[in-house]
Amino acid sequence: MHVAALKYYYTGVYSIDKLDVKRKEFMMRWYFVLMIIASLLAGCGQKSFTVPTKAMEPTIRTGNHVFVDKTFYNKNPIQRFDIVLVTNPEGKDKTYVKRIIALGGERIEIKGGKILIDGNELRETFSAIPAHKNFGPLVVPEKEYFVLGDNHPNSYDSRYWKDKTVKTEDICGKVIKIVEK
Repeated sequence: MHVAALKYYYTGVYSIDKLDVKRKEFMMRWYFVLMIIASLLAGCGQKSFTVPTKAMEPTIRTGNHVFVDKTFYNKNPIQRFDIVLVTNPEGKDKTYVKRIIALGGERIEIKGGKILIDGNELRETFSAIPAHKNFGPLVVPEKEYFVLGDNHPNSYDSRYWKDKTVKTEDICGKVIKIVEK
C-alpha cells in the first residue's frame, strides 16, 4: 500500500500536501475534459458546403467550398452585403448561398441593370454581373431581407421566389470562408 494510503488508513487524515496534490489532479482532469467539450461545441457551429451552381460567380465559383458559421448571427446583426446560407423559402428542402442586398423597411428596385435602394443606386463593393431584367419596386418587410446571387442573370433568388424576401429565421448562417476547388 502507498504511504499516504497507509497514513489515511491508520489516522483517518490525509496530510495537506497530499490533499493539494489530489485537488490539483482532479482540477486538471476536469479542465482537460471541459476543453475537449468546448472544442467540440465550437466545431458544431460551423458547416462546410460545396456550391453547385454559378449563381454567386465571380465571388464563389462552381465547386468551391464555403464554410458557414451557423452561430454568427446569434451575437451579430445581419448586414447588407453579407454572404449567407438561406433556407429555400418555397420548400425548406434546399439551401442557397446568396448575398444580402436590401434590409427590412427598404424599397428595392432593379432598373437597367442598376440596383436602387430607396431610389439611390447601390454601390456594390464586390464584383457582380448586372441583371438584365427590371424588378420591383418592392418594400422589404421588417426583419426580412432581399437576397441576390452575384451572378444576377444566372441566380435563382428573391426576384423569382413566391415570397420575395427571406425571414430572419430562414438565414442559416454567414459564409466566413471560401475555399477554391
